Amino acid sequence: MKLFLKCTLLVLLFISQGCQTSRPKQQPTKSNRSTQNLFSKAQKDVRNNHNSRALKRLNQIINSNPDSDLIDDAFILKGQILFKRNQFTLAYQNFVKVIESQFYSPKETSARLWSSRCLEQLGRYDEALSVTEKIIQRNEDSPDILIATYKQRARLYSKAGDHLDALRAMIYVSQRSPKNEEKNSFKTRSIDYIQTKLGDKELKVVANDRSFGHIHAFALFAVGKKLFENKSFREAEDYFNDVIAASPETELSEKSEHFLRQIIARRKVNPKTIGVILPLSSRHKAIAQKILNGIQLGLGIFGRDRSSFNLAVIDSEANPDVARRAVERLVLEDHVVAIIGGLLSKTSESISLKAQELGVPNISLSQSSGITEIGDNIFRNALTSQMQVKHLVKTLIEKEKMKNFAILYPNDPYGVEYSNLFWDEVLRHGGKITAAQAYKTKETDFNGPIQRLVGRFYLKDRLQEYKMFLSEWLKKQKNINDRISPPDDLLSPIVDFDAIFIPDNIKAVGQIAPMLAYHEINNTKLVGTNLWNSKNLLRRGLHYVDGALFVDNLSLSKPNFKKSDFYKKFTLTFGHKPGYFETQGYDTGILLRQIIATGESTRIGLKEKLMSLGSFEGSSGPLEMSLSRELLQPLTTLAVENGKIITKSYK
Repeated sequence: MKLFLKCTLLVLLFISQGCQTSRPKQQPTKSNRSTQNLFSKAQKDVRNNHNSRALKRLNQIINSNPDSDLIDDAFILKGQILFKRNQFTLAYQNFVKVIESQFYSPKETSARLWSSRCLEQLGRYDEALSVTEKIIQRNEDSPDILIATYKQRARLYSKAGDHLDALRAMIYVSQRSPKNEEKNSFKTRSIDYIQTKLGDKELKVVANDRSFGHIHAFALFAVGKKLFENKSFREAEDYFNDVIAASPETELSEKSEHFLRQIIARRKVNPKTIGVILPLSSRHKAIAQKILNGIQLGLGIFGRDRSSFNLAVIDSEANPDVARRAVERLVLEDHVVAIIGGLLSKTSESISLKAQELGVPNISLSQSSGITEIGDNIFRNALTSQMQVKHLVKTLIEKEKMKNFAILYPNDPYGVEYSNLFWDEVLRHGGKITAAQAYKTKETDFNGPIQRLVGRFYLKDRLQEYKMFLSEWLKKQKNINDRISPPDDLLSPIVDFDAIFIPDNIKAVGQIAPMLAYHEINNTKLVGTNLWNSKNLLRRGLHYVDGALFVDNLSLSKPNFKKSDFYKKFTLTFGHKPGYFETQGYDTGILLRQIIATGESTRIGLKEKLMSLGSFEGSSGPLEMSLSRELLQPLTTLAVENGKIITKSYK
């Protein structure tokens, strides 16, 4: 009985409210000429930005003519002024007075729209949406009002976090707006919205609902792309096919076809075809050719020990875009099981990124730091900057018993990278960097950088000391005149370091070494990278580089390297002696050959074998794959002694 009574009361209340809201409004009285003039003046005040004066005129109309046909205009204009002043609560109250007035107003819908905007600014999104819903239910307003209402709803739903309804409102505007510019704008906004705002579940709702119009295909594509990135290739294939069916002969369908080709290419693999991407036509072509020769020998393309392997070789032209497209071509057209390359820092990243995306193992030959962090398909066979610096610093501190170091480096990517690594590694071992100085790339006059390094350049920093030496110098001079000036080397160099690290090429070292001696920096070792491992160091540096230390691959300095099977086969096949780059290519080729020879025929299987690789026999001994997918290079310390480069041995 209580339940029945409660329901009855609710029904009666509903009927009562319905009757109340449907009660017809009265017609306002015609405003007199004085009121009309007053309102015209208020409008003029607003145009001239005299809003305070306008508010006074409007309040006069509201207070003296509450039943006039201008009362709604007065409330709306007053509300708009207050809205611009960010007085949203007061503005809202004025718009509501038009809505709740006992007098009929043709501008009631406009007042509702403005009240919704006020509620939006006050953060009352649900109430604001409820107001717009009433505008739509009236179903009698002009197209302009409806378009403005749906634009308002798009904002409100977006702020409230209801992304799907926000999209529906955007689609309404993009379909119904009489302005082509606005239509196109909302089409673009809705496409951007699904790409930036929607979560996975919301994307699938749009993708499976054709009522979302032009963005339906974009949602299908977005879902397909996410599935592709998550390696759910079979599901992704269905979505990309749906895109082509829903939006044929469009840029979106072309992109979908591109992904479909990649999915199909993943299934089609030739396990005996290896891709190679090297800068064969750039200034690095000589190095690239050396690596390629090594790969060919390792895979059995050339030489007496022939195999059934094929090489698909593409010139990167030292261009990242060309290199990226080369990966696509090797996978989609040549169906390679793996890709070797890149060599240069500017192309290696683009190659590895695309290889990771396409799911093909890539053995990079680049020294660029962090390359294997791109993904689990990326491996590396290179003598990296980290490997060299770690070995060098450990030797200097633990074997040579040094603690303090200076760095003199070129201001280019190579110099900056090695300098930062050296600095960090020295600190990690408890050492200290007491001086560091950069110089311009391709610098030829090292006098200034060296003076800065040892405190001889900025005299004001050692002014008292300089005055003392100057006084002593003046005392020794017999004839002083304007033509005689103090020498540049009055101040003695501050040499508070045991060694100077110079991460640069032999040409630069050959110019720096004698200049250091000129500045009386004599009892310090010069230390560098594997770029120094050449007889040209001795020719350019002369006796000034005596005692220099640097690191390089151990294999090349082994006494039995020239007796190795690799050395003999390479010399016989190509007619010249192999160096580091030839061994780098050979070890990469023989590694892939040995794994595939065990029967591995898939990219995933090859990747897993590479990851779990313990050690394998390389050009001159065993090599090992690290947990970070780096082929660990055996390093050695080299030194210049008595005009020769020797392997430094320590007890």
